[in-house]
Amino acid sequence: MTTKGKTTDITPGPWTYGRLDGDAGFFVRGDVGTPVTELPSNGHADPYAEADARLIASAPDLLSAVIHLLRRIGEDPGGVGYHAGFATEVFERAVRAYAKALGRDESEVINDVINAQKANRDDEEELRMLRRRIDAFGSSEW
Repeated sequence: MTTKGKTTDITPGPWTYGRLDGDAGFFVRGDVGTPVTELPSNGHADPYAEADARLIASAPDLLSAVIHLLRRIGEDPGGVGYHAGFATEVFERAVRAYAKALGRDESEVINDVINAQKANRDDEEELRMLRRRIDAFGSSEW
């Protein structure tokens, strides 16, 4: 049994992709050849099939990068409240990607990061300012 929202819910990486035997389509496999998915051509050449297979195969690496980014933000004494503009946008995108990948609510992920920051900072005023910025999170356009 797995618990929703855990990285252990996915097939272990790294994932690889390749061409299906006797077909113009592609497959994606996990660390020991575990099937992840197939993108069969069904007799029709798909100009996006290989790019889609590459993207799917990169999913564990992308998730790992997002996890690393969110952990680093949680460890940063300046935290999200310290960063402006571009860094805040990167944080918001990372939260959305992480939540989507693991089937979690974005607010849960944000609270995880805030809790990690609380453990790494003493200034309550900075935390209040961070909370105001995070509360405005949903207003960003993508």
